[in-house]
Amino acid sequence: MIHNEPAVGSQGSQEIGTVAASVRELASTSRDPLSVSTRDGPKAISPVRSYSWRDVPEFAIPLNGEPLSLEQTLACGQAFRWCHVAHDVWEGVAGGRVWRIRLADSVLLAKAVPCAPGESVGAFLSHYFALDLSAREISDHVAAAHPAAAAAVAQLPGLRILRQQPLETVLTFAIATATNVPRVTRSIAALCQRFGQPIATVDGVTYHDFPTVETILAAPTDVLFGPCNLAYRARSLQAIALAISRRSAHWLDELSRLPYRDAHRALEELPFLGPKVSDCICLFGLGHADAVPVDIHVWAIAHELFGEEISTRTLTRKTYQRIGDRFRELFSPWAGWAQQYLFSARRTIPVNRRFRPDRKPTLAVQSELIRAPRRP
Repeated sequence: MIHNEPAVGSQGSQEIGTVAASVRELASTSRDPLSVSTRDGPKAISPVRSYSWRDVPEFAIPLNGEPLSLEQTLACGQAFRWCHVAHDVWEGVAGGRVWRIRLADSVLLAKAVPCAPGESVGAFLSHYFALDLSAREISDHVAAAHPAAAAAVAQLPGLRILRQQPLETVLTFAIATATNVPRVTRSIAALCQRFGQPIATVDGVTYHDFPTVETILAAPTDVLFGPCNLAYRARSLQAIALAISRRSAHWLDELSRLPYRDAHRALEELPFLGPKVSDCICLFGLGHADAVPVDIHVWAIAHELFGEEISTRTLTRKTYQRIGDRFRELFSPWAGWAQQYLFSARRTIPVNRRFRPDRKPTLAVQSELIRAPRRP
């Protein structure tokens, strides 16, 4: 979840298509890679196997009545390695494989390369999309807590919180600061193409895994800064990678087993990670469903929900904590899901009609605000 995202809906779909086209164009230039860049010069890598999607077996993963929208889930700012390539067909990289997925007749249809047994494909995607959780029960819980949340759930019934690989989530959201979804998507595509291990070539396009910590540390900073379009984030990315390299190999997995507040506190000890990025990692990578990432959008939503309880002057650390606590009071144990429903629904509102707490709203916008009853 990051600032200034393109809206979902007709305008959002156009934005998704534009980003997908630019990312696929970038990927198509990566054919039969022979090396990756390091500070010590090019490093040779092994050639990868070539595939064609038409020859890859497709497996069906039953949804068992669980709601799932690929667009609502994959294009809402929680993951950046998926591209919309056709009507409800998405391609992406996750778990060291390239995926082509679509929905049909209440099942998730998936192709994976390198090829894997159907049981492995089903197990990975069921975990990735959290299909073991009842999104209907979660959404009913969220909707019952507030009318605005009920409206958001009704608008986005297929939205789910992903379970992403923790290390990749940390490094991804280290890049996704003070920017927007299209830029993050392009930057990560360039980073992976230049420094990620090739996974496979499919229909002439070579796909790469996310770079390892070691590869990021060995990468020339000027290449991260310019060609990868990370700008000042290049140095922070490498600083975070260095800090992680000095911790236990199982450190992030251990954080997923800690209480949310303990995990959040530990992440904030990493350089350049503030409370919002730490909350994104907790929610999207560590499985802490009560984590509430707060940016200017969620700040505005919180003011609509809780009124004068939320300061409109500046988003201070105290206000940030207050917003997260009020979300948890109202929506726990699914405060993070509630935040994502409300955040994604806000993106469908035209920018000039969105309420901002640091600006005086227009009368038209004021009339649309739904406020929760004040607590006694």
